[in-house]
Amino acid sequence: MSESKSRETAGETGNHPSEETLELYAMRRLEGVDEARVEEHLLLCEECRERLQAADDYVRAMRTALAELEEERNRQSEGGAAGWKPRLRLPKLAWAGALAAAVAVIVLVRPPKSAEPVPVELQLAALRGGPAETGPAVPEGRPLTLRLDAEGLQTPPPYEVRVVDADGEGRFTAAAAPEQGILTVTLPEGLPAGRYWVRILPPGGAETPLREFGFTVK
Repeated sequence: MSESKSRETAGETGNHPSEETLELYAMRRLEGVDEARVEEHLLLCEECRERLQAADDYVRAMRTALAELEEERNRQSEGGAAGWKPRLRLPKLAWAGALAAAVAVIVLVRPPKSAEPVPVELQLAALRGGPAETGPAVPEGRPLTLRLDAEGLQTPPPYEVRVVDADGEGRFTAAAAPEQGILTVTLPEGLPAGRYWVRILPPGGAETPLREFGFTVK
């Protein structure tokens, strides 16, 4: 899947995730960046949270139907296999692609998530000398990969990237050099809810930022 298609599917551009995407997410079948983008969209979109609840309800209904089928099979096996006919009360299909979801439930119901959470990618841009951009909101407690606009900086790299909270307390510091005008750093541990600022500082410990960006953790 191309990056542009992946972003459209996961709702990064502001579009709602498709029904198929939410079904895959409900069964923990999304991975990597797609899963992170859907989670970020769900954090901000009540409508899609309601749609996800409908998908979860369908999965639970399928589990109940499969349990009834297994009970019926066992009951018939005890009385002899001849003439056994399953009586399965399947829920009414309410989602496009629900049949495929039902097959996935039979094979593997909600596989466990990876022990290592996938970082949320956050791209920030601000004009030097202007106010820091308000920035998007990201989920609480998730690792973050920050991609910062460093195009046009006159001071030579490497730069110091510092993340501070609303009280100015440092939360993360790393040295980085830009690639094609973008500074990339990863915070391996998530941040608690609050307002944060990302500052690009010149080498040598100067406190005046070359660029400053803002984002919120919810």
